[in-house]
Order: sequence, then C-alpha cells, then structure tokens
Amino acid sequence: MIDLSKLSGLTLDELLTLKNSDKIVATLKRLLKEGHDDPSIHSALSKINFLKGNIKVAAEGFRCIGSKDPNNVLAHFELGICEYYKANYDEAIHNFTHVIELDRDYHMAKYWLGLCYFSLHDFSKVIEMHEPLMRHFPEWASLLSYLGTAYEHTGKIQEAVSCFELMVERAPSNAIAYYQLGNLYLKKGDTISAIKVFRKGLGISPKSELLMKAHSYVTDIDMP
Repeated sequence: MIDLSKLSGLTLDELLTLKNSDKIVATLKRLLKEGHDDPSIHSALSKINFLKGNIKVAAEGFRCIGSKDPNNVLAHFELGICEYYKANYDEAIHNFTHVIELDRDYHMAKYWLGLCYFSLHDFSKVIEMHEPLMRHFPEWASLLSYLGTAYEHTGKIQEAVSCFELMVERAPSNAIAYYQLGNLYLKKGDTISAIKVFRKGLGISPKSELLMKAHSYVTDIDMP
C-alpha cells in the first residue's frame, strides 16, 4: 500500500476526494520514479484516469496490475468496469467472472456481470446474476429495475410486476418506475390498475412526458 508519509504536500482531503488531481498524479509519478513500484500507486493513477474520463488509459493500468498479480481482486474488478464502459462486454464478463472465482461473495462483481448480460440482451443470465442479490439488497432500486426488465423480457410478467411494485415503494420519485409498472399491468390486461399507477406517478412527477402520454393513451381508449 502507499506509504502516506511519502505523499508530502498532499492533504488527506485531497487524497480522499481527489481534489487537485494533477497534484496527486505528479506526486504518485514521483514515487514511481523514486522506485516505489507499489500496485496501490498504479491503482490510484488508474482510478484518477477513470474518473477524469480516460477510460482506455485506466484500463491499461488495471490490466498491468492484474497481469502482475492475477489474484488482485480489486484490479480485475476495476478493469471489468473499464471494459464495460468501453462496451467490451465479453472482456468485462471475463474479468468479473474471475473476480467471483477469487471471491464468491463479491456481490458488486455479480451486479456488474448482470449489467454486461443486460447490455447483451441475455436476460436469463441477468436473472441468474441479479435474483440472488435481492436477498442481500432488497432495497436497491436499480437492481429491481434491471431484474424487473429481465423478467419482462423472459415472459415472467408477474415477477416483473412484483419488482416494479417494490421499486415504486423504494424510489417513489422515480417516474420511469411508475411508467414500467403501469405498462406491465396493461400487459396483464389490468387497465384500471395501470391508470391508477400512471395517475399516482403524475401526482409525484407531473411533468413526466412518458407518464402523460401513457395516461392519455389509456384513458382515451378505455375511459371517458
């Protein structure tokens, strides 16, 4: 790990929040030049590059760390995220899978692995990855959204409804959750429930064009 005593001139706030990132980068590069070839230094530099939008540079940094230490869980996890944002989903899957092989309880790797499969429209795999996570993170709204959508695409409409019902409870200001739930009720043939959901969503997000259009469409057809 980085020896904080070597980071002269940097405050703890700068380190934790990456304020004055150029100053941090200069200090870390100085340490490398002085022979402090510590993986945590390379990791910090790669993380800064990632946060600054230099995804390719960050990926190569994490790849270098992982090649030197194949058991470095964090390096492979961070590399997986980089590859995901580069839309290299197969490579991301490889890294997240390796992370899980090293640490079966690394839940965030399973979450990101599910996102990769979601991007590839492999919704059965999304369910395989995300369904067990619900036991650990039942209030995680984004997890409910991805899992609910995966259920919908695999024809499991009631399971999808259950996810989005929970989502509107967990994230009551999320207009898209009401929109998704209303549409799922329509797929079940429950127009009355759909209208109620659209109206409830509009009560919270009155400017949502999605909800306004959905509510107008349904009520124009089915109600006076």
